[in-house]
Amino acid sequence: MRKKIVTVLFLPLLIFCIAAMAGCPHSVVTPGSHNNRNTAPPGQHEAKIYCNATIEDDFDGSTVLVVMDKHAGGINKKHEDGFFGNFEKVYVKDITAIEGDVKNTLIVEDRFRQILEIKLPFDSKENVLSVIRELEQIEGILYAGPNCHYYPCNEPNDYYYEEGDQWGLNGTYGIGAPTAWYNTVGSHDVKVGIIDTGIASFQMDLYNPSGYGNRVAGWNCVDENHYADDADGHGTAMAGVCGAMGNNTIGVTGVNWNVSLVPLKIDYPYIDPSYPGIYTPTSDSGKVIRAITFAIQNNISILNLSWGGSALSSFNDIALQNAISSFYGLFICAAGNGKSGIGFNTDLTPNYPSCFPLDNIISVGAIGSNGNRTSFSNYGIQTVDLFHPARKF
Repeated sequence: MRKKIVTVLFLPLLIFCIAAMAGCPHSVVTPGSHNNRNTAPPGQHEAKIYCNATIEDDFDGSTVLVVMDKHAGGINKKHEDGFFGNFEKVYVKDITAIEGDVKNTLIVEDRFRQILEIKLPFDSKENVLSVIRELEQIEGILYAGPNCHYYPCNEPNDYYYEEGDQWGLNGTYGIGAPTAWYNTVGSHDVKVGIIDTGIASFQMDLYNPSGYGNRVAGWNCVDENHYADDADGHGTAMAGVCGAMGNNTIGVTGVNWNVSLVPLKIDYPYIDPSYPGIYTPTSDSGKVIRAITFAIQNNISILNLSWGGSALSSFNDIALQNAISSFYGLFICAAGNGKSGIGFNTDLTPNYPSCFPLDNIISVGAIGSNGNRTSFSNYGIQTVDLFHPARKF
């Protein structure tokens, strides 16, 4: 179980403090033990973890994620098609593939489990569950499970500091950022990965008219290229809170005036059947795992994921949990928003990935300008580490 921190703090202040002390990226954090995972002696397979997902859960109907155990899998290990049984599939993709010398990356080798994404020939949640049951019978597969859906948490907070709207920086219940700025305004040597809808590449945009000179090259985990611009605004807003350029007379001020913001785009178009024609950002475990792999490969020691999936409460997303466990850095997660604007107790109803029992995860809820928890923010003594200023209330 993670050690809980009961306090009130603005999420990016953590990044700010880490930026000031970051030297060797491997000194950021040492992850704790993985839940429900055994380390088998050499030559022996690990005890299987069985998936209890049901058809009512929220997951993709055309892919299955497979976690190989320590003995059967490995970094960049190739597997023949026949290994995974006789069911029809389009491809098997290693979404944890690491290029080059792994010793120069942020990978925790003794915790690493190879994760493969298997593409199925048609979209059917019933078929996914059937394939999972077949894969669970194969020796060497630690876990087979659905590719879970995740959605953005918290709305953009794009208000102007000079107008007094960024109360979270210097208000009564803010973080006292000006005192910190007296000592340091951050460093471009520190890379922060924003796992989100991307980051706007132009200088001015509708949501956040602020300079983005702190944006550096990242990765589009959907299309597998470097085009990681923001088509929604959520990722740009999250990046702005962390590192919008300060003291330049325009737009909002980030906690870090100097920082390297790395866009890790994970969203793909989703049209909600209830609201035809309206685009809603959504993603899945596989895209987030690809983002973590990119961070490991490129020594991005701090990651922010303001996404979650309260609909996943019936089962634990073992594949994503394994990926975060193998990351030698800090993983900041939103505690999540409750349904219909009412937060819930994540001690009783887990919200993933914020509730994974890993020591490198910091789960963050939200408070309003009155110092109280916002009505939409989730909470939990055991599963939420701290709260930060959110929107203006």
